[in-house]
Amino acid sequence: MILKKIFRIIDHILKSYALWFLYIIWKPYRDEKKAEAKRKIGICEKCEFFESHFRVCSLCGCFMDIKSKTANIKDCFGGKW
Repeated sequence: MILKKIFRIIDHILKSYALWFLYIIWKPYRDEKKAEAKRKIGICEKCEFFESHFRVCSLCGCFMDIKSKTANIKDCFGGKW
């Protein structure tokens, strides 16, 4: 059980580094991710849970400028994106 968890963590780390490397070297991928982050933060800024002073979601507590750009976080807790 513990070994499985360790392998899952290592897998997650390796995938994150691979996506980061892809972001750095491949402009079309980078442009796509930037456009997606801009779309997500636009939705967040109109949301009733968005705290504009700190740019935090009051529903999940995440800093939305970071969460909207993170490749491995796909969903909004409020189901907005």
